[in-house]
Amino acid sequence: MGKILYLKCNKNKEHDKNFFIGTGNLLGLEYNKLIKQIKKGKYGEELKNFIRKYPYPKGIINCNLEIAQCPKCRKMENVTNLSMYILKENYNLNEIIAKFLKKYDIKQLNFINKTLYYFHSMKSLRVYYKKFKEYKHICYECSKTMKIIKIKYDKYGRIMKDVNNNVIKNIELKCPKCDSLMEINSNNDFWF
Repeated sequence: MGKILYLKCNKNKEHDKNFFIGTGNLLGLEYNKLIKQIKKGKYGEELKNFIRKYPYPKGIINCNLEIAQCPKCRKMENVTNLSMYILKENYNLNEIIAKFLKKYDIKQLNFINKTLYYFHSMKSLRVYYKKFKEYKHICYECSKTMKIIKIKYDKYGRIMKDVNNNVIKNIELKCPKCDSLMEINSNNDFWF
Protein backbone atom coordinates (compact mmCIF):
# COMPACT_ATOMS: atom_id res chain seq x y z
CA MET A 1 0.00 0.00 0.00
CA GLY A 2 1.09 3.54 -0.62
CA LYS A 3 1.37 6.23 2.02
CA ILE A 4 0.43 9.87 2.44
CA LEU A 5 3.09 11.88 4.25
CA TYR A 6 2.19 15.22 5.75
CA LEU A 7 5.23 17.47 6.04
CA LYS A 8 4.90 20.11 8.71
CA CYS A 9 7.03 23.24 8.67
CA ASN A 10 8.28 24.19 12.15
CA LYS A 11 7.96 27.95 11.46
CA ASN A 12 4.96 28.52 9.19
CA LYS A 13 1.86 26.34 8.93
CA GLU A 14 1.15 27.73 5.43
CA HIS A 15 4.28 25.91 4.20
CA ASP A 16 2.93 22.46 5.20
CA LYS A 17 2.60 19.99 2.34
CA ASN A 18 1.27 16.49 1.56
CA PHE A 19 3.19 13.91 -0.46
CA PHE A 20 2.29 10.47 -1.78
CA ILE A 21 4.82 7.66 -1.34
CA GLY A 22 4.74 4.26 -3.07
CA THR A 23 2.05 3.13 -5.51
CA GLY A 24 -0.52 1.10 -3.65
CA ASN A 25 -2.64 -1.57 -5.31
CA LEU A 26 -2.52 0.19 -8.68
CA LEU A 27 1.08 -0.90 -9.20
CA GLY A 28 0.35 -2.94 -12.36
CA LEU A 29 -1.61 -0.12 -14.00
CA GLU A 30 0.96 2.50 -13.02
CA TYR A 31 3.84 0.36 -14.27
CA ASN A 32 2.17 -0.28 -17.64
CA LYS A 33 1.41 3.46 -17.97
CA LEU A 34 5.04 4.28 -17.11
CA ILE A 35 6.41 1.84 -19.70
CA LYS A 36 4.20 3.42 -22.40
CA GLN A 37 5.51 6.89 -21.42
CA ILE A 38 9.11 5.63 -21.53
CA LYS A 39 8.58 4.13 -25.00
CA LYS A 40 7.22 7.48 -26.21
CA GLY A 41 10.40 9.16 -24.93
CA LYS A 42 8.97 11.13 -21.99
CA TYR A 43 11.94 10.25 -19.75
CA GLY A 44 14.71 10.31 -22.35
CA GLU A 45 16.78 7.81 -24.27
CA GLU A 46 18.47 6.21 -21.27
CA LEU A 47 15.27 4.63 -19.92
CA LYS A 48 14.04 3.86 -23.44
CA ASN A 49 17.24 1.93 -24.18
CA PHE A 50 17.10 0.17 -20.80
CA ILE A 51 13.62 -1.30 -21.37
CA ARG A 52 14.67 -2.32 -24.88
CA LYS A 53 17.79 -4.10 -23.61
CA TYR A 54 16.21 -5.54 -20.44
CA PRO A 55 12.49 -6.17 -21.12
CA TYR A 56 10.28 -6.98 -18.13
CA PRO A 57 10.88 -9.05 -16.01
CA LYS A 58 14.63 -9.16 -16.81
CA GLY A 59 14.70 -5.46 -16.07
CA ILE A 60 12.39 -3.39 -13.89
CA ILE A 61 11.90 0.33 -13.42
CA ASN A 62 10.98 1.45 -9.91
CA CYS A 63 7.63 3.21 -10.38
CA ASN A 64 7.09 4.16 -6.73
CA LEU A 65 6.31 7.78 -5.92
CA GLU A 66 8.97 9.43 -3.76
CA ILE A 67 9.80 12.88 -2.42
CA ALA A 68 12.71 14.60 -4.15
CA GLN A 69 14.34 17.81 -2.94
CA CYS A 70 16.78 20.11 -4.69
CA PRO A 71 19.89 20.71 -2.55
CA LYS A 72 20.26 24.28 -3.88
CA CYS A 73 16.79 25.91 -3.98
CA ARG A 74 15.13 23.34 -1.61
CA LYS A 75 12.19 22.80 -4.00
CA MET A 76 10.33 19.60 -3.05
CA GLU A 77 8.14 17.53 -5.33
CA ASN A 78 6.61 14.11 -5.79
CA VAL A 79 8.53 12.17 -8.43
CA THR A 80 8.39 8.66 -9.82
CA ASN A 81 11.62 7.01 -8.62
CA LEU A 82 12.63 5.57 -12.07
CA SER A 83 15.70 3.68 -10.77
CA MET A 84 16.62 0.79 -13.07
CA TYR A 85 17.04 -2.78 -11.79
CA ILE A 86 18.21 -5.96 -13.52
CA LEU A 87 17.69 -9.57 -12.52
CA LYS A 88 20.61 -11.02 -10.51
CA GLU A 89 22.66 -13.55 -12.46
CA ASN A 90 22.19 -16.41 -9.99
CA TYR A 91 18.39 -16.53 -10.47
CA ASN A 92 16.61 -18.59 -13.12
CA LEU A 93 13.64 -16.50 -14.15
CA ASN A 94 11.60 -19.47 -15.42
CA GLU A 95 11.98 -21.28 -12.08
CA ILE A 96 10.98 -18.17 -10.11
CA ILE A 97 7.88 -17.62 -12.24
CA ALA A 98 6.89 -21.31 -12.10
CA LYS A 99 7.26 -21.32 -8.30
CA PHE A 100 5.17 -18.16 -8.01
CA LEU A 101 2.42 -19.48 -10.30
CA LYS A 102 2.28 -22.76 -8.35
CA LYS A 103 2.29 -21.05 -4.93
CA TYR A 104 -0.65 -18.81 -5.80
CA ASP A 105 -2.39 -21.31 -8.14
CA ILE A 106 -2.36 -18.87 -11.06
CA LYS A 107 -2.79 -20.08 -14.63
CA GLN A 108 -0.12 -18.96 -17.12
CA LEU A 109 -2.64 -16.91 -19.07
CA ASN A 110 -1.83 -13.23 -18.63
CA PHE A 111 0.89 -14.08 -16.06
CA ILE A 112 2.76 -10.81 -16.61
CA ASN A 113 0.00 -8.74 -15.00
CA LYS A 114 -0.38 -11.26 -12.16
CA THR A 115 3.34 -11.48 -11.41
CA LEU A 116 4.07 -7.79 -11.80
CA TYR A 117 3.13 -6.91 -8.24
CA TYR A 118 5.16 -9.84 -6.89
CA PHE A 119 8.31 -9.03 -8.83
CA HIS A 120 8.07 -5.30 -8.35
CA SER A 121 7.53 -5.26 -4.60
CA MET A 122 10.47 -3.78 -2.72
CA LYS A 123 11.18 -7.13 -1.07
CA SER A 124 11.41 -8.85 -4.46
CA LEU A 125 13.58 -6.04 -5.81
CA ARG A 126 16.06 -6.66 -2.98
CA VAL A 127 15.98 -10.46 -3.38
CA TYR A 128 15.93 -10.99 -7.16
CA TYR A 129 17.25 -7.73 -8.61
CA LYS A 130 20.29 -5.50 -8.34
CA LYS A 131 20.26 -1.78 -8.96
CA PHE A 132 21.56 -1.05 -12.43
CA LYS A 133 21.39 2.72 -12.33
CA GLU A 134 19.76 5.54 -10.38
CA TYR A 135 17.67 7.98 -12.43
CA LYS A 136 18.66 11.63 -12.04
CA HIS A 137 15.75 13.97 -11.39
CA ILE A 138 16.55 17.53 -12.43
CA CYS A 139 15.10 20.55 -10.63
CA TYR A 140 13.08 22.72 -13.00
CA GLU A 141 13.86 25.82 -10.96
CA CYS A 142 17.68 25.72 -10.92
CA SER A 143 18.72 22.66 -13.03
CA LYS A 144 20.50 20.87 -10.17
CA THR A 145 20.13 17.12 -9.57
CA MET A 146 17.43 16.53 -6.95
CA LYS A 147 17.93 14.03 -4.14
CA ILE A 148 15.37 11.36 -3.30
CA ILE A 149 14.41 11.61 0.39
CA LYS A 150 15.28 8.27 2.01
CA ILE A 151 12.76 7.27 4.64
CA LYS A 152 13.31 4.07 6.63
CA TYR A 153 10.56 1.44 6.83
CA ASP A 154 10.16 -1.55 9.13
CA LYS A 155 9.54 -5.08 7.83
CA TYR A 156 5.77 -4.40 7.77
CA GLY A 157 6.09 -1.35 5.51
CA ARG A 158 5.47 1.17 8.32
CA ILE A 159 7.65 4.22 8.60
CA MET A 160 10.15 3.66 11.38
CA LYS A 161 10.01 5.92 14.43
CA ASP A 162 12.35 6.36 17.36
CA VAL A 163 11.42 6.04 21.05
CA ASN A 164 10.00 9.60 21.02
CA ASN A 165 7.74 8.71 18.06
CA ASN A 166 9.85 10.83 15.68
CA VAL A 167 10.25 9.52 12.14
CA ILE A 168 13.71 8.09 11.42
CA LYS A 169 15.02 9.44 8.13
CA ASN A 170 18.40 9.45 6.45
CA ILE A 171 18.49 13.18 5.65
CA GLU A 172 16.94 16.30 7.11
CA LEU A 173 14.00 17.86 5.31
CA LYS A 174 14.19 21.64 5.01
CA CYS A 175 11.28 23.86 4.11
CA PRO A 176 11.76 25.23 0.58
CA LYS A 177 10.21 28.59 1.58
CA CYS A 178 11.82 29.42 4.94
CA ASP A 179 14.63 26.82 5.28
CA SER A 180 13.43 25.61 8.70
CA LEU A 181 13.29 21.89 9.48
CA MET A 182 10.16 20.01 8.45
CA GLU A 183 8.68 17.06 10.29
CA ILE A 184 6.66 14.14 9.00
CA ASN A 185 3.45 14.58 10.93
CA SER A 186 1.38 11.64 9.66
CA ASN A 187 1.81 8.23 8.12
CA ASN A 188 -1.49 7.22 6.54
CA ASP A 189 -2.04 4.47 3.99
CA PHE A 190 -3.49 5.75 0.79
CA TRP A 191 -6.81 5.12 -0.75
CA PHE A 192 -5.66 2.38 -3.14
